[in-house]
Amino acid sequence: MEEEKDENVDEDDAQPLSIEENEEESEAKGPSSLPQLSDASLEQYSTNSIKNDIAVLEKERDTLAKNTNMGAIAEYRKKEADYLSRVADLDQITTERNEARKMHEDLRRLRL
Repeated sequence: MEEEKDENVDEDDAQPLSIEENEEESEAKGPSSLPQLSDASLEQYSTNSIKNDIAVLEKERDTLAKNTNMGAIAEYRKKEADYLSRVADLDQITTERNEARKMHEDLRRLRL
């Protein structure tokens, strides 16, 4: 098994592939496969810093979730639906008005 080539190493340069190249390879394999990183590329990441980043992001997410006013969002959606309904009514009335104008112009031309 030692003779198997690491699929993350480019044969020409013998350098690890970048994450983008790795993602392209994994996309070619299928949507369910995750990119396989070599041990060397994984060593550049510190587990403690990654855990700290995750903790900070989770805390930020929780803060945003607490501060979100869902009532305001629901009120906005209700007002938007009302607005769209009124716009549809206006379009219908405008069409009826234009048809009445056209009819009026046609009758006026016939009279002359």
